[in-house]
Amino acid sequence: VYFLNIHKLSSTSNLVRHGDTRAHTLWETISETGRQRPGSFWLVIDEAHRGMRENGNGDKARKEARTIVQRFIKGSDEVQPVPLVCGISATAQRFTELLGGTPRTQRPVTVEPEDVRSSGLLKETITLFHPDEDQRRSHAARCVGGAAQAVRVQVARLRRGRDAAGRPPASRRPGRGRDQDPDHEVGPRHGP
Repeated sequence: VYFLNIHKLSSTSNLVRHGDTRAHTLWETISETGRQRPGSFWLVIDEAHRGMRENGNGDKARKEARTIVQRFIKGSDEVQPVPLVCGISATAQRFTELLGGTPRTQRPVTVEPEDVRSSGLLKETITLFHPDEDQRRSHAARCVGGAAQAVRVQVARLRRGRDAAGRPPASRRPGRGRDQDPDHEVGPRHGP
């Protein structure tokens, strides 16, 4: 089982071009797999109503694939039609109309919305949480705002040559070097 985002088959994708390390395009691989395994190579199209509109009403419009997904169903210069196509859609009309213009056998299966609802895949209602407090100054916004202010203070101190406590760096304090400062954080040293 392979899942493929339809955008991976756009004309700009490397998957549809020959290259230094690619002897066959994905279209050629799909055609050959469909030819070798016509009974076991299935294409499942989710949201099968998308990309199913045809340009015009004539025979030419019926024969030519207008979209990437139609190439799987009708075939094109790049790919032979995939033998077994399963379309999944809540609004399958466009899909069934497109298939009606091909020599394919259709075996529609209708799933009742209640069956889908009881499976948990479809919701009758969706409850969204909406806090009563003003979102502009929510707790998260106050935390981010406070953190940003702390960073601004630290940057200003560093620019004035002070550490986080407002003191001069240990190397500039009288009688204290970096290694002798008990408040100095120990960590990895960078440089000599």
